[in-house]
Amino acid sequence: MKLSDNILTPADFGLKSNPTNELLLNRYKLSDLADEFGTPLYVLDVKSLTERAKQFRHCVSSNLLFTSRVFYPIKCNSVPAVLRAVKNAGLSAEAMTDFELDLAIYCGFEPSDIIVNGPCKTESFLRKCLEYKVHLIVIDSISELKNLIRIQKEIPVQIDVLLRVNPDFVPKDLNKNSATGSRQSSFGMNEEEILRALAILKSHPNLRFQGIHFHIGTGIRNPETYSEVIRKLHRLFGNIQSAGVEIRIVDVGGGFASMTTRELSPFEMMASQAISSYQLKFKQQMFSTCEEYLQEIFLAMSEFFGSDMPTIYFEPGRCLVSPAQTLLLRVHRIKERNGMKWLITDGGLGTITMPTYYEYHEMFLCNEFNRVPKEVVTITGPCCFASDLIYKNKLLPRVNEGEVLALMDTGAYFNSLESSFNFYKPAIVAVNGADCKIVRRRETFSDMIQRDESSLSAHKEKYHEICISQE
Repeated sequence: MKLSDNILTPADFGLKSNPTNELLLNRYKLSDLADEFGTPLYVLDVKSLTERAKQFRHCVSSNLLFTSRVFYPIKCNSVPAVLRAVKNAGLSAEAMTDFELDLAIYCGFEPSDIIVNGPCKTESFLRKCLEYKVHLIVIDSISELKNLIRIQKEIPVQIDVLLRVNPDFVPKDLNKNSATGSRQSSFGMNEEEILRALAILKSHPNLRFQGIHFHIGTGIRNPETYSEVIRKLHRLFGNIQSAGVEIRIVDVGGGFASMTTRELSPFEMMASQAISSYQLKFKQQMFSTCEEYLQEIFLAMSEFFGSDMPTIYFEPGRCLVSPAQTLLLRVHRIKERNGMKWLITDGGLGTITMPTYYEYHEMFLCNEFNRVPKEVVTITGPCCFASDLIYKNKLLPRVNEGEVLALMDTGAYFNSLESSFNFYKPAIVAVNGADCKIVRRRETFSDMIQRDESSLSAHKEKYHEICISQE
């Protein structure tokens, strides 16, 4: 582990520049991509994503003295091009909804390579899991377990299960809203409920208990956090074994941070919205490697299990895909009034930058990245409400109308949290070495209304007449 400098540069994201200081991804100028494909535009670095996923899988397989598997959480970024990249890197998949399960199958994952998680699995979803014969289901509550038992009587297939424990654990320095393992969160079961669930499972041999799942939060930078929570779970492990049950799998979840962004503290979230002079910065951060996370996990697991180690499951999402995508936004209008300056772009919190509400992401000027930063500006989106912000009081170079800003590290949850706030959703262009192609076209008017009532059909003919007359 080491502490980083508090300044990020384009090189930290794999970007380069040409002699006129325009930002490049491989041989492509980001401003040219914005001109060709329009903005807002996501730029996905497929090669970077694939290599990072392979490195994580190799790190796990080469550094652990026990068996392991790596599952990519589809919720992090469900774009098919992303799923195919992580699949090609040898990862399996974690699904939390009907859509994600169907999407995993569509993208080529075998059911035996899919685990199912989540706190609100509907009856139809659980039926689909049994019909598909997924690898295993992570049970989140006693109620869900009873529901699954009832369904399995109608679909009598054997299925492996993990029980998700809520360890009542909040990592140090983590925004409590991101602490999914705290007692205030709705996720998982406490120790008493876990033991009750085990007693129920003994009467239903077609539901085969395999082990424990936990997830403690997101954006975790300190590897020792994982050894701390595992040590807290030693007592539960012992009680499970005392009940005569073997633990074959421990799923440590995800939460591994992307090192080039960070979670905001509760104070920063409030201050960045409410205090007109407050400036968000990257600040000095702890940088940790995959090996350091694994060492802590192995140490705490071996302290309890010794050489009789269970299989360890990992669910990395953010640390893989977040740095592999950039969001390009064009500055359409600039306003100055009463000593304040606004850059009005075609994407903001109301449409595509929701994570900037609770995370810090760096931003660069694509047209001339090393233009000297000397203006404090507020960067907004196109929506007609006051909170459609990206950043308030961001130190940037002097930006001109028509120039393009690159919001970095946008591969995790930006696509997942997109909104249809009366704007078309952006396209995604994939750069893979020397190749560049559209992997998701920009949303169209037809896309947005195709699910609406057929009463609109009366207006289609007039709409098409107007469109043809304008061509």
